[in-house]
Amino acid sequence: NQCAILNHKHELFILDISKDKITKIERSKSSFVSFNWSPCGRYIAYSCSKTSRCNIIKIYDTQKNKSHQVTDAIYNDFSPVFDPKGNYLAFISSRTFKPIYDSIQFDLNFPKSEKIYLIALNKNSTSPFIKDPRIDKSKNKDKKKKKEKIKTIIDFKNIKERIMGIPIAESILSNNLGYIKNKIFYLDWPVEISSGANNKIKGILKYYDLDLL
Repeated sequence: NQCAILNHKHELFILDISKDKITKIERSKSSFVSFNWSPCGRYIAYSCSKTSRCNIIKIYDTQKNKSHQVTDAIYNDFSPVFDPKGNYLAFISSRTFKPIYDSIQFDLNFPKSEKIYLIALNKNSTSPFIKDPRIDKSKNKDKKKKKEKIKTIIDFKNIKERIMGIPIAESILSNNLGYIKNKIFYLDWPVEISSGANNKIKGILKYYDLDLL
């Protein structure tokens, strides 16, 4: 009975339809807000500005009416999205800096700095990059699974220490992530040439499969 509303002032609200009540949970002063509901509908992950040059990720608990900061204020974190089972939160971040020397003048720049990261929401959640060799998934392929009620459990204590980087190269990523069946979908963009030419820059849709590690 709840829905999230984002307005032109970068304010994020929760509307409780049954109670006819609206609550403002955040106002981002310097950047756009992107948000995503957890599968169980209890939590909302969203990005917001910490300063005029820094964005962070927060998670709002609709039952306790409280926001928790889940990433450090390093530079730019955005586009959070829960995985379908509610165990991880993926987001895009500029926090890995590998400068490149300019070929014309003595200077350094960062043409590509964005990567995808995962947060293990539960302290007991195992890393998706470490596979258990005892589990044989081929035995369960033909079995029809019953739909289980998903409950997202988040341990906010030390959650910033459970951030893991997806092993892909730094790039220029779009503002949207998709997380479907252990696959993270994203748009990878090339470096745009700064000239008067009308160059048609096209992004490439890619995905990272956590099951094929």
